[in-house]
Amino acid sequence: MHGRPPTAAILGCADGKFVLPAARRGFDVVAVDIDEVALYGGMTKAADGTPIEMPGLQWRLETEQLEQRVTIVRGDLASVRIAPCDFVFISGALQYSYNLKHRLVDTMSHVRSLVAPGGLVAIEYMLPVTEAHSMLDTHPSADHWPSFFPTPEWTVLANRVADPGPERRPGASVLGTHQFLQWGYITAQKGGFVA
Repeated sequence: MHGRPPTAAILGCADGKFVLPAARRGFDVVAVDIDEVALYGGMTKAADGTPIEMPGLQWRLETEQLEQRVTIVRGDLASVRIAPCDFVFISGALQYSYNLKHRLVDTMSHVRSLVAPGGLVAIEYMLPVTEAHSMLDTHPSADHWPSFFPTPEWTVLANRVADPGPERRPGASVLGTHQFLQWGYITAQKGGFVA
């Protein structure tokens, strides 16, 4: 990295659950989300329909004086144009309802293009828990995920399935309200390591 701070792209960043920790640890972060309220604040609805005010990522960054470390980009993670980063992270956003319009193979091709040589990508993905999910392009089985990282350019470092547990994050529902979701985690490194 030749003395520069490491770079991270958080795709589907919402209001900063993963952005702020990365910025606190010295990463220069590109925070990408399509949701204007999550990024800049405003009124939204809780899972039960109750109106709530969301301060937004911009406010959170200003409050912690981290705005110099983070570039906010309002855009679609499947097509956003940003410089390749040392680390790219996605937590569940690939399977959010908005992204069902994209073919996962195309989205993953774009995501791979956002990783710098020698960089890492880490994805938390939802696994199919119903027959309806299994019919969706966006919910492949865990053993299919490594195919999105073709060799020899990519090395899959880990691909694991977590124990199912309650899902409490708003917006994570794909087909109605889920009481439980099954998660997988994959990490891969792009060839051409640069020291």
